[in-house]
Order: sequence, then C-alpha cells, then structure tokens
Amino acid sequence: MQNKKATALIFFIVLTFVLGILAATLVKILRYQTRYTVLSLKKTQAFYIAEAGLQHKMNELLRGNTDYLTLTAFDGGWYEVSVNDENPYYILFSTGYYGKDISKPKAITKLKALVKLKLGGATLRVGQKIDFQNAVHIYGDIYSNEQVSFQNEVHFYAKEKQTGSIYVSQDIANAVSFQNEVYFESGNQYIKTRGNSANGELPYEHAPLSNDDPTSGVYDEGEIQTPQNVTIVERDNSEDTDPFELIPMFDISSLIADVTYDTHKTFDSANPLNLNDKTHLFRGGIKLQSEDALAGEGTIWVDGTGDALGNTIGVDFRADIGTITDYKRINVIVTGGTWDYDIWFQNNTFVEGYIYAENNIHAQNEFRLKGAIEIKNGNGSFQNPVYLEYSDLIGFLPVEGGSTILSVKYVSFEEITPAK
Repeated sequence: MQNKKATALIFFIVLTFVLGILAATLVKILRYQTRYTVLSLKKTQAFYIAEAGLQHKMNELLRGNTDYLTLTAFDGGWYEVSVNDENPYYILFSTGYYGKDISKPKAITKLKALVKLKLGGATLRVGQKIDFQNAVHIYGDIYSNEQVSFQNEVHFYAKEKQTGSIYVSQDIANAVSFQNEVYFESGNQYIKTRGNSANGELPYEHAPLSNDDPTSGVYDEGEIQTPQNVTIVERDNSEDTDPFELIPMFDISSLIADVTYDTHKTFDSANPLNLNDKTHLFRGGIKLQSEDALAGEGTIWVDGTGDALGNTIGVDFRADIGTITDYKRINVIVTGGTWDYDIWFQNNTFVEGYIYAENNIHAQNEFRLKGAIEIKNGNGSFQNPVYLEYSDLIGFLPVEGGSTILSVKYVSFEEITPAK
C-alpha cells in the first residue's frame, strides 16, 4: 500500500514538473508571439509611413520640386525622402520611422522607388468627353479619357513644350470625331487614341486617310486639310493614351481662403464682388449677374460644403467676362458639391487664368482662355467659337507655381532596409 502511495506521489511530482515546464514554455511562446505581433504591427506601420513619404514626394515632383523632403510628421511617425535625378527617371529613397519620438523610433523601414515623369503640360484635360460645336483654335495639347468631338472648323497650334496634339484614352470608334475642316498648323503633331484594340491588334500609325473607316478610332480623317503636318496612331498602347486619374496641374489642396461665404451669393452692378488679389471661398456657390459684377484679380473657389439655396450651378457667370483687348485675370476652381454644372459661362468670356472643376463645365458663347482647363471627372461642352491658349501662369495662381509635368508613375518599387 505504501509502495502504491509512493509511486502515485512520484508520478504526481513528475507530472507537475512536466506541466510546469509546458506552462513556462507556453508563456514564453505567448510572450514571443505577442512581441512578434507588436513588432510586425510596428514594421507594417513604418512601411506605410515610408510609402506615404513616396507619395508626398511624387506629388512634389509633379509640381517640379526635386528637393530633399525633410522629416515630416505623419500618422504616429515620421518620413524623409531623398531624390536622385536620373533623367527622365528619379530614384526616391523614403525612410519611415514609426514612433512619435524621432530620436527613439520603434521601427524603421526604407523604400526605394524608380519613378518616371511624363512631361508636356496640357491646355485642356478632361476626365470624360469634350464637345466643341463651333470654330475652335487650340494652342497646346488636349487630353480626354473618353472622347473629343469637333462639329465645326478646328485649328491646332504648338505652344511652348506642347505640339498641338490630341490624346484620347478610350477604346471606341470615333474617339476623336471631326465633322468639318481640320488644320494642324505647326507640323510634327499627333492624334493618338486607343482605338479598336479589342482583338489585340498592334498600333496603327499612318497619315490621314482620304477614305476613312467610320468605325475607326479617328473619323473623319478626310476632313484634315493639312495631312503632311499630323500623324495618326490608332490602337495606341503608349503612355500618351494611358487612362489618367487627373492630378490638378496646380496644388489646389493648398488653397487658403482669404474671404469665406457660407451660403450661396449673388453679385450684380449694385452689389459687385471685388476680388482684390485674394482667394474668395463660396461654400454654397456664386452667381454673377452682370458684366460689372466682378472687379479686380484673384481666385473664385467653391467647395460645395455650404447652403446652395436651391442653386444647381457652382460658379454661374451670367454676363460677359473681360474683353478681347482686356482679359480678366481670374482663377475659377470648384472642388466639391453636387452641381448640375460646376461652372457655367453664359456670355462672351475672355479670361487669363486657371479653371478647374470636379465635374461638368459649359460655355454658351465665345470663349477665350489664356491658361489651362482641367475637369477631373465630368465633361466639357463649348457651343460657340473657342480659343484656348496654354500658359503655365507661374506667379499668378496664389498656390504653388505651374508645371509642365502631367504625371509621375512608378517604374519599380522595393523595400531595401527591413524594419528594425
């Protein structure tokens, strides 16, 4: 009996010892797993911070800033980015530090990215369709993600670094449509469309055809009166016709309002708006009823966050703006709202400046612009004579200066220093 009790006691002691070892091991595993999980989270956070640094620097490259990006606080950490110029590429090294105390970061990650800049600027960039219903004169390039239609006579001219060409990122028939005489006035100009590439056919580069296929990407090529000056590329697969997510040519995100109106405002000769070289933010939209309702130079900005009082147009010009001998120097920017039209030009318009809309822009009568137009998601429609002449506008827009860089794209991306 005593032997049995002794055996049981020994067994209990051994079992307790084994279980103790297992428990201690399990605790160590759990502690290790916890530390590993925390470290993984820190590493991941450092990676995302470094990636944010790359995006920040790419946005600066878009605006011509190639300087070293100094330590910048971001989401519980910091990043810094160095730049090597390898024209036409840039090599970016972004270091992400996780932890609010930069002297004692909890994790560090370094990323290397090779990026390519697409140069050129643009007189007109539109996320969807562009429709010209009357005579058109364009100095510079135009880009559309869907379609460009010309219903009357049109002339294209080179301007600064732009050749006076058309680029459409759509795979449809008549992505560029001509219904009347077309003149490419400068030479070495292009019309490029994605065209009909559904069958995987190679790009079709050619001079304008006199007997054009009405289902082709560009039609009617027979309307081109200066065929020696232009080359057509249908089914193009180069970056020229890559679908683009429009990044504004100017850093409108840095706009700061000098004057703010929380509800919709209407101005007329008895109650004019004097821009006075300032940025005026109209949260609920703005209407200008008469030619003398607008004085001075500056920026009209609508963000759509205020009370529109039933109005359906963000910036509504109901009268002439400027004259043929005295262009009105203004910028018109709509960054939000659910408008039928972001911007509407009812009468004759003569403007020197930058025009930006999230959605649709419409010009009813003669429209002349020295500057640039960008429409992020909507359409541009122009019903009467149009003269668009590109300008960088450097020094006029009260944000970062103009740029002739259209996009910055990743070529390669790698993590070169694992997080510590």
